[in-house]
Amino acid sequence: MNKPGRNSKRRHPKKRRLILRGVLFAAIGFYLVWVIFNYVSDTLKAKLVETQVANYDYIQSTVDFNGILVRDETVLSVPNHGKLAIVASEGERVRVGAVVFKVNIPDVRGRDGVTAINISSPRAGLVSYRLDGLEKLLVPHNVNIMDLFGIFAGHTLQSLKYDDNQVVEAGQTVAKVVNNLEPMLVLGELPNQPVFLKKIKPGGRVLVDLGLAGSKPVYLTVVEAKPTGDKLRIVLELNDFAKEFIQNRVHTFRLISDRFEGYIVPEQALVYKDNKPGIYTVYKKLTRWQPVKIEGKVKDQVAVSGLEPETTYVINPKYIEEGQPVN
Repeated sequence: MNKPGRNSKRRHPKKRRLILRGVLFAAIGFYLVWVIFNYVSDTLKAKLVETQVANYDYIQSTVDFNGILVRDETVLSVPNHGKLAIVASEGERVRVGAVVFKVNIPDVRGRDGVTAINISSPRAGLVSYRLDGLEKLLVPHNVNIMDLFGIFAGHTLQSLKYDDNQVVEAGQTVAKVVNNLEPMLVLGELPNQPVFLKKIKPGGRVLVDLGLAGSKPVYLTVVEAKPTGDKLRIVLELNDFAKEFIQNRVHTFRLISDRFEGYIVPEQALVYKDNKPGIYTVYKKLTRWQPVKIEGKVKDQVAVSGLEPETTYVINPKYIEEGQPVN
């Protein structure tokens, strides 16, 4: 008769082998799951990652303002009722004494029943037949003795344009000659903010986009900068005599308070290591961290240096780590 204890002892090695085998299979299963999970995760991350080629450009902070144009200009009037006969065309530069226009007045003794009266320019400059009624008030020498902002605000701008063969009356102002040898002035109002108070000072220069087709920003000299309530009133010198500045009294300018050049990337593309900025670039389909220098920031865009031309970089690095593949 067998003793019960011996059979149970013999079965213990089998159980141990089964347990070890189960643990081994479980470990292999967990490992396979881990490998598959990481593969799927890396694949999904690689598909979520967005890349872009870094372009060298600029970003800038700007503020638009309506500039009031103050010109040194002389108006020309007609002496008699008659018809206007234009000699110098719109925008043409004339010398002193040159005939700007004629007035043909009825005269039975004249040829074809009219007599032509020549109106000559008392100065050299650019001719315009567009008037607004402020030609004698908004002139540069009044900037320090009169409130030109107040004069403009209290005046209703006229919009007068005179054409060839138009009937005109005695004493009517029909043309102006603008001095283009001296700068005109631009009066403007900006928000009274520290960024402008710090950078816009009399005698200094500011970068301004003139708002003309094909023109590049230019530096204008600051004549005056005076805080008034919540506004900063500025007076700038302008040496451009484009037709828009000759014909119109108000023009929209764009003041550039900050301008940064470099490779332009979104701020979210930056990856900091040891408090140093960098971005993930893509080389042979793998990401690598490239340190950069931040030249400036405007809103959510950053200008950086330290990259090579045509560098491909990761826009959304939160989905990836250094060394991971990118599709």
